[in-house]
Amino acid sequence: MVFVLVEDVLYVSSAGCNLFSPGLAVDQGFTMTWDSEARIFGMTKENIEVIRTEFENSLWTFNAQNVGNNFANNKNIAMKKKVFANFAVTHGVEDIDVWHERLGHTCPEYIRLMVDRGMAKGIMLKRRGKIDCVDCHFGKQLHKTFRKKLDRPIEKGNDLVFADLLIPGASNGSPYTAVLVVMDGYSRYVKIYLLKSKGDVEVNRYMQEYIAWAERQHGVNVAEVITRNWSNDDEDGTGGVLVKQVLTDKGQEFCN
Repeated sequence: MVFVLVEDVLYVSSAGCNLFSPGLAVDQGFTMTWDSEARIFGMTKENIEVIRTEFENSLWTFNAQNVGNNFANNKNIAMKKKVFANFAVTHGVEDIDVWHERLGHTCPEYIRLMVDRGMAKGIMLKRRGKIDCVDCHFGKQLHKTFRKKLDRPIEKGNDLVFADLLIPGASNGSPYTAVLVVMDGYSRYVKIYLLKSKGDVEVNRYMQEYIAWAERQHGVNVAEVITRNWSNDDEDGTGGVLVKQVLTDKGQEFCN
């Protein structure tokens, strides 16, 4: 029996799938056994145990056995013909760009320094030239400067109104199921309405009530709320300022 010990494995460049897939083994006719208390996992085929694993040091280690013609009884495990092992391994002689990826995109100059001074075992370079790592270039890019304010045409009250629903939950100890929060975009004045229903009928009724109230604060009495086609004029011709825009999250409770 030959044991292969691989230490400090960080990266395998050609590994594209799991080393062992229990689901694929079941599809191929194997039977999976599992003992959750003992943390033992096994695979059998034709009543012969071919894999048994035990959880040690946070790893599942196992020896794979050839499937023979001997059968196992309920107590004993059948003798196997031959032991073989499947493992993925990569040697230490690679180009510097491969070691750059294996070591978590370490600076190439540091890799050359470790090799020249013998500071790391198992690192051997075939090519020591310059590398062009796309991931490193992308990671070093500077993000765009955050804007200090949004580009919205808010110059005075009623230019823009924000509205949204707060849902405290059904079992909140009150007869209300939702809270309508409306805020003026210029003054940041907030007005709330307690709702017994979050349907569009009640929500829009309170939205119309707020718009009428907000326009009255600027000396304009609105008889009804309608869809307005706005011009570039800020004033409505009567000395007051109407609500120009209401900003919501496009929920179904807000019907325009």
